[in-house]
Amino acid sequence: MVDAFTKFIIVEPVKDQKTRHTEKVLLNLMYLFGVPTTIISDRRTSFTSKRFAILCATYGIRHVLNVVAMPRANRQVERYNETIIDALTTSATGQDP
Repeated sequence: MVDAFTKFIIVEPVKDQKTRHTEKVLLNLMYLFGVPTTIISDRRTSFTSKRFAILCATYGIRHVLNVVAMPRANRQVERYNETIIDALTTSATGQDP
């Protein structure tokens, strides 16, 4: 997750991409930082499920879905993802990417 204003990033490993894990991470972040006004996400099933829609409605969170195949719509997260993947690849192989 990336805060659009401060550019602060939180990386949270999850067991899988099911809605319940996405919901758990979001609730933990809300406990620490408060309820976000808006969430921008891709269209993975954990974000398009009825359960996630109910969570957003319950807390009054505006949920915006990115257009399919448009990673530049969420450029900050995509850049951080590349950095994280490079770091994990380097640590797994013990070599520079």
